[in-house]
Amino acid sequence: MIPEISIIIPVYNAGKFLDQCLTSILCQTFNDWECIVVDDGSTDNSGLISDSYGKKDGRFKIYHKNNGGVSSARNFGLQYATGKWVIFVDADDALFEYSLETLYSFTRDDIDIIIGGYVITDEKGTITESSNEISKETLDWQKLPLHFYYPYRGKYFGYLWNRLMRLEVIRKNNIKFREDIFIKEDGLFGVQYICNSKKDGLYYTKPVYKYTINSNGAMKSIEKEYNPKYLTDLDACILIYEEIKKSGCKDKKTIFYAKMYVCTMYDLIIKYLHTHGMDDDITVNGLRQKTIESVSYPFFVVMRAKAMIRRFIKR
Repeated sequence: MIPEISIIIPVYNAGKFLDQCLTSILCQTFNDWECIVVDDGSTDNSGLISDSYGKKDGRFKIYHKNNGGVSSARNFGLQYATGKWVIFVDADDALFEYSLETLYSFTRDDIDIIIGGYVITDEKGTITESSNEISKETLDWQKLPLHFYYPYRGKYFGYLWNRLMRLEVIRKNNIKFREDIFIKEDGLFGVQYICNSKKDGLYYTKPVYKYTINSNGAMKSIEKEYNPKYLTDLDACILIYEEIKKSGCKDKKTIFYAKMYVCTMYDLIIKYLHTHGMDDDITVNGLRQKTIESVSYPFFVVMRAKAMIRRFIKR
């Protein structure tokens, strides 16, 4: 039988957290699910742990592949998903036992995405950040992309792991993760999904996800030392802006902030390059030209002037 929900978990050297992650899936009060675990070439005991759950419960479908990165693993999982709805879970995180039941309770024909709240925990599982406010809100599809890419305005939904998405929309529109983009690939996927769905989303603030601050996570390593993968964040922002324009979205704020965020990301990347002594003329000029081609030269000049004024005022 076709399950209602497919859970896709990309795994790479997550042995320290994987057991609690998969146990949280096993303990769900909602039972009509399949869990596709993609071992992306792990060199620790992640593969063995995954296999043990596959033997324990047939709803766990375990796959092993050569390492290709998280986007590659998620795309691989999507190939084998059979559920009506899809949720992505990271291997170092966990669900509450009621999470799938809560999200599924809001599914209906005129909604293609249901987003839940989340808490942040440390590596010991202690909650360090959460919200006590419980509310429900329907969001117009033309306003929703703003929340997927812009963390400075409204609710930031750029993550993948706290929502249900309809598999039919993903398949019908051939939406895939860009394997050449390493930062904000999740936000790009979400914007592509919304812009192709063109249906409203539902946001319920009750936490359904436990996000773990992993000291060895990808973003932490990028912050510590220079990694050229960070530069693809600008590519993601440009593609997000192009996707919104292409969709026929009429919401001026959504379009403006998408355009503005391209310039914001340019500034952040230049600062990152400078911090690590990698801001040579060839690299900087290439990024500058890419940004101007996306947003136009006049817009770029205005945004740069505003950024300089803000920095001056802060002094």
